[in-house]
Amino acid sequence: MKVHKLSIVYTLLVNAITSIFCFVVSTSLLSAESSLEDYQQRINMIQKSIGPYSEELIQPTLQMGLILHENNQFSDANERLESALYLHRVNYGLQDLQQSSIVDLLISNNLNRQDWKSADNNFHKLHWLHRRNLDSNDPELLAVLDRLIAWHLVATNLKTGQHPGKHFMKLLELNQRALEIVDNYPVQDQLELSRRLYKLALVHYYIAIAVQRGDSVGRYLLEEFDPIQLSDSYETASEKTALKMFRKSRQLIVRIVSLHQDIVPATKDSRAIAQLYLADWDLLFNRHANANRGYQNSYDILLERGYSSDLINSFFDQPILLPKSEFIPDLMTKYALQYEKNEIPETGTMEFVGWSKSLPGVKYPTAEINNIVSASTERFADVSFDVLKDGLAKNIVIGKHKRKSGLPRRTTYEAIWSAQFRPRLIEGRAVAVSGVTTRFYMPSIENK
Repeated sequence: MKVHKLSIVYTLLVNAITSIFCFVVSTSLLSAESSLEDYQQRINMIQKSIGPYSEELIQPTLQMGLILHENNQFSDANERLESALYLHRVNYGLQDLQQSSIVDLLISNNLNRQDWKSADNNFHKLHWLHRRNLDSNDPELLAVLDRLIAWHLVATNLKTGQHPGKHFMKLLELNQRALEIVDNYPVQDQLELSRRLYKLALVHYYIAIAVQRGDSVGRYLLEEFDPIQLSDSYETASEKTALKMFRKSRQLIVRIVSLHQDIVPATKDSRAIAQLYLADWDLLFNRHANANRGYQNSYDILLERGYSSDLINSFFDQPILLPKSEFIPDLMTKYALQYEKNEIPETGTMEFVGWSKSLPGVKYPTAEINNIVSASTERFADVSFDVLKDGLAKNIVIGKHKRKSGLPRRTTYEAIWSAQFRPRLIEGRAVAVSGVTTRFYMPSIENK
């Protein structure tokens, strides 16, 4: 492939700036305006002397977009970045991978402007470019797939111009594709493979919850998986689909357990943790007897590993919101998985982020999405409740309540009431616990 000098220059420039999606503004607004004028003059000169589609127009057009973006003039920046992308495609072709740097900038711009439809289009454009330029099993595709997975997860609750059900289907497709890539590694990476298996299991769980809810998203998904027969009611058909999703997802968790059966290094607790996740999964789908056996098995394995009964109990002395957002196999590092970022702060009060009716408690794996949908400190409610042996919340009491921009008490109550928790475990047995405190947040994101 012919590499153009000018293309290399501006690609390096964009990559240097977009690698952390954070622009350091080194000039004042006045100097920025002066720079914009200089670049505009240069553009005018090139257009007159060479033509309106010259490759020499790409760099100054892109520079104008960058300056405008740095100064939060996102609408004007978007216009310039679109122009730079168009010029690149005219000069280097529709499939040239170097244009992905500009697409990255456009995505950042779309997210900042909360232009969800354009963001969706540009994420797909980014994916298309990489698929055209990389082998289908190239590990380099994983980074792009992960960004798309994070996007489609949040897009299930946004107006992107697509039916929300389509985003669930894309989640399923993209997670399956990522799993296939990792599964084809020449040397098996057990931890990475476990994480991919767990992410795919989560999508099946989300679909099961959606179809049981019975709204337009659930009906869309039900038609995708099990078109309703005339002899079936919606309730019957949805239960069949939910059961199918449970079986498929449980098979993925069982595979994680199998992967970690023979891991023996002294620093690893992955066998017990994998068993713990399987027990959590059974609890999520109301298989309480299986869950109880799984929790007991996890406890017994930890005893065999040399942990004292008191130490193991201390790992599991607080209820945990389920499902977990990722598979983390190291018990000691994460202290019973209770101290994931933003899950249990130093105050001991568990945070519960309820950004979506369909996916309460979801955390996003990429910074670019987290920065947009992060929980708002202006919208929260402090809640106390009891967690029963089956992991359900009862005796819910809503206390301190701050709802700038609106946070109905009913929304808080229903989110806690419908949540599933891993109960407190003592010697591997589930016990009820009273007085659990939670700060329930709603994000600042606007669905528009």
